[in-house]
Amino acid sequence: MSDVTKFSQVPFPDFDGTQNCAGKDVEDFYRPTYDKSPTKAEIDKDYRKELKAMQVCQGCAFWFPCQEWGIANEEFGVWGGTSEQQRRSIRKANGVEIRPIRVRQDAWYTRVTQAGHKRAGI
Repeated sequence: MSDVTKFSQVPFPDFDGTQNCAGKDVEDFYRPTYDKSPTKAEIDKDYRKELKAMQVCQGCAFWFPCQEWGIANEEFGVWGGTSEQQRRSIRKANGVEIRPIRVRQDAWYTRVTQAGHKRAGI
């Protein structure tokens, strides 16, 4: 099986509420978007936020399926302890093209909140 085939068939992780990220704010795993170029202080803050999110994944029983999902489907955020840049590098090294899942944001939030995450602002 080629890497492209392998990654294109990765299902969403079957979270059961015991994953390390359960109960965490979804926004903790994504970099903010800016209307203009971020300042150095904002970039540093975002980097620290990303490292903190990656640490949540350490020792998680769902680390591997979450990472596979991220490689196959997620351009943004921290998935399975990997950053956006790390997953781009993995895809490039393995000749994998991302197969982004295009769903409405509310539908995505519904899926992750059912998996035990909290929605920002709630």
